[in-house]
Amino acid sequence: MNVERALEIINAKETYPVHYLGDSVWIDEVDAGNGTATVQVLDDRKETQKVPVDKLTEPAR
Repeated sequence: MNVERALEIINAKETYPVHYLGDSVWIDEVDAGNGTATVQVLDDRKETQKVPVDKLTEPAR
């Protein structure tokens, strides 16, 4: 995923499925300058991680 798409997702009214290393995640914020995103793993909302945006994926539709 690129930074532009990650920003579209967090600003969208709809909810889009996003994965990081096979885990479903919620994008909290995107740092476009660093190319990173802060995400929460949906199975454990207490766990937040700062990850490279290019490692986020959307399942094929």
